[in-house]
Amino acid sequence: MEIIAVFKIESVNETRVTTYTKSQKVKKSKFESIVSLPLFASEIIKVGRGKSCDVKIDNPAISLHHATIWSVQFDSDTAPLVYINDSSRNGLLHNGRDMGVGETRILKDGDTVEFKTAAIFSFQTLEIDDSQDNSNLSIDTWNISDSLLGSGSFGSVFIASSTTDYKLYAVKVLKSCYKSTEFDLLREVQHPNIIRIYDAVTIDSSTYLFQELVCGGDLFSYLVKDNHLRALPEQEAIFIVFQIMKALQFLHTHLKIIHRDLKLDNVLLQFPLPRSRIYICDFGIAKKMTYSRTNTSVGTIEYSAPEVFNINSKGKAKEPYDYKCDVWSLGIITHILLTGISPFYSEQKEQILVSARRGQLNFARKQFVHVSKSAKAFLLALLEVNPQLRADYNAYDSYNNGPSSYKARQNLYQHHSASRAYENQYQMWMGDLDPSWTEKSIHSMWSALVAPPKSVKIMRDRLNPSKPSYSFVTFEDQEALDWALQRNGQVVPNTHRKFKLSHANSNNNNISGAGAAGSGRQSTGEYSLFVGDLAQDVSEAALYSKFNLKYPNQIKSARVIVDQDSKLGKGFGFVKFFTGDTMERALKEMQGVMLGSKAIRVGIAAGSEVAPSSSQSKPDLKKYSIPQSQPELNASTDENNTNITISGLSSKFTETDLELMFLAFGDLVYCRLSRDLQSGYIKFVTRNAAELAMSHVSGGIVDNCRLELTWGSSTKVEDGPTNFEPKSDGSYEKGDKTPLLYMSSEYQHKRLYSLTKDEINAYTARLDGSESMSTRQANEIYLQKKMARECL
Repeated sequence: MEIIAVFKIESVNETRVTTYTKSQKVKKSKFESIVSLPLFASEIIKVGRGKSCDVKIDNPAISLHHATIWSVQFDSDTAPLVYINDSSRNGLLHNGRDMGVGETRILKDGDTVEFKTAAIFSFQTLEIDDSQDNSNLSIDTWNISDSLLGSGSFGSVFIASSTTDYKLYAVKVLKSCYKSTEFDLLREVQHPNIIRIYDAVTIDSSTYLFQELVCGGDLFSYLVKDNHLRALPEQEAIFIVFQIMKALQFLHTHLKIIHRDLKLDNVLLQFPLPRSRIYICDFGIAKKMTYSRTNTSVGTIEYSAPEVFNINSKGKAKEPYDYKCDVWSLGIITHILLTGISPFYSEQKEQILVSARRGQLNFARKQFVHVSKSAKAFLLALLEVNPQLRADYNAYDSYNNGPSSYKARQNLYQHHSASRAYENQYQMWMGDLDPSWTEKSIHSMWSALVAPPKSVKIMRDRLNPSKPSYSFVTFEDQEALDWALQRNGQVVPNTHRKFKLSHANSNNNNISGAGAAGSGRQSTGEYSLFVGDLAQDVSEAALYSKFNLKYPNQIKSARVIVDQDSKLGKGFGFVKFFTGDTMERALKEMQGVMLGSKAIRVGIAAGSEVAPSSSQSKPDLKKYSIPQSQPELNASTDENNTNITISGLSSKFTETDLELMFLAFGDLVYCRLSRDLQSGYIKFVTRNAAELAMSHVSGGIVDNCRLELTWGSSTKVEDGPTNFEPKSDGSYEKGDKTPLLYMSSEYQHKRLYSLTKDEINAYTARLDGSESMSTRQANEIYLQKKMARECL
């Protein structure tokens, strides 16, 4: 693999810097102050204090993931560009200038990046092309550099900057013979998954299109590995496809635009990493649908629908086509993402057309071994030869076999509204703010995570203005707002805080009043159930998971009403559904279902819409019979898991402290602390003991540390004291069924790892709930309990 640049890393204040590269593993002591780090082509380097970082800087001022450095080569004829992204709260200095959170910049030969009080990175390229013209071109408020991103038959793309905000942009310089309508089509478009065009200038018959700079490269380059295209994991592939779908939905329904050249090369990534946001670009041959159909044969044959190149003697399509041609192109992209191969590719263009018109997909290929049945049905719906029967951008309703993290993304896109009834319709409430946050930092945070907000307003306490209590964040559209709200409860990047979000126009204290009749406003179409008899330890996540497992992709939100003084649940909550049919099913099927330690009762919430009695027509895709799968087995879904991971610890804790804290809940198999003393690992004998510990300890504050408990994992070993050791690599092994043990009220819980061999044998000989018991044994247990009570 080719080395394109070298970083000289100079430590500050005797900070220890450790580098891990693809070719070597070098450890430098804190007294060796300079480390050299090679950067390979298409390499991604993470810098921070965390264990997973490629460059580890042991300094408290450095975040766990402080920055990301990567190289991208858009075109074989261009030099690779090196980018750096600031992911920290403490910030970076690039050539002496502060970088904002989430900001990305290009590194040039001789640049320096200062990790404040910890290390200084000096960047040096190995080859400098002196043949390039180093003079910049200025047009109006734009400066065009000589940094070439790529070139093609239409012209070339360079890096540009604006003299008004000093940010970086991309400029497409079109040849004089090429006329583009991109600016006219997209000048007012603002969508999270569509490239944004800011300006167009024509000089000497050349057109300059100034657009958003997307730094992660195109999807084709992202898939290339060892000179061939690789297949992505199904989760990652479908996540990309869903984003493209929503962009197409916006283009087709709101703008009446057909892209007509959708392919891997025209899909860009924000970062060359999994779960990155994508952007559709290059609208050079896109068409505004003045009429409902068109008949011009254009596009890339490998990705084009059969009806586009079914041409007559004049070179026009025999039958006019519509937006369904973009859906076919999306099907080709999906096939490549899932398998690494194009379904109808051939060296001869005529053969591609013949194969596409047949539309036969060979699921017997070895590339489909790990592709789910739902994904195959999804492909069939997209690559339907007959455009009348071909699926549209709502085709993801037929894909219900995806992992739970992506079901949440599906839920995000199912409830999209384009109407703008009120000025604050796309506004959300954001609470639990860090005192150091400003409106600018919150704006930068959401710009990096979702989309640039339209406005941010922090509401400050009048008695203590330095203490921000909450804020309102307004987005440009409903989709960006919904995307942001999905992060409620997740950890804020590079902090220990969690997002606390809700719709700005919702009542945070009394949810039942949201749909009161007689308010005079239009129906919201929300379907909500009241859920009563909830145990106090049931969280909103548990309530949501219970209903989402029963009705995948149909749950909009779940809420548990909490007493503001005690912070305990009041015993009831609400669940919102996307459709009335699902709500009616839940009303019948969830009555008396066990949730936690109690059976719940359900009823229609006040103000909820009532499902229509007449059956509604179903989309064509419902003809696909897709089996419903169980959720993927992991630490959170395994009902036999007794492992717990404790985070938020400090060096004040010892293993003895953890033992005393958790021994009260049940017998312990092991109790461990991590090497950095920041995490702990506990394994109980019984599931009931683990659940009690999760509900009582999680979120509690001990020694000024807020403890966060999550389900963990363990592995079996042969030479350990209890045959089990904790795992921290993220993988999970299915747990064995836990025993149901008899015990009296005076029983003292055991530390199994401290017992002798004889004591272990005696422990395993105890009666459990699956064994029969003689009358004599029952009488002995009864007498022991009675004698214990008399001795109290």
